[in-house]
Amino acid sequence: MTVKEMGKRRKLLAFLILCYNNRMVEPHMETAMIPSPQTLVGTWRRFGSVGPVYEIIGLGKELPDHDRMMRVRVIETGEEVDYRFTDILDDPRER
Repeated sequence: MTVKEMGKRRKLLAFLILCYNNRMVEPHMETAMIPSPQTLVGTWRRFGSVGPVYEIIGLGKELPDHDRMMRVRVIETGEEVDYRFTDILDDPRER
């Protein structure tokens, strides 16, 4: 995926989050399209297909573009960092 494609995807995801937050989508489509940020807390993902594993440990602030920062812990180092919700959605789940 190119940088340009990633930017387009991030904008689309931010728009879908805005729609979800403002209930501009059909009720049956809400949960099928984007998981709620709260439901990801306690789950594990990997940065890209071969990057380190991280655990989502909390919610961060909502951003002006209607994205949200999430607090994650990198398992290998124990480091805690903020990471965009839309980027988390792009990362594969870890088993």
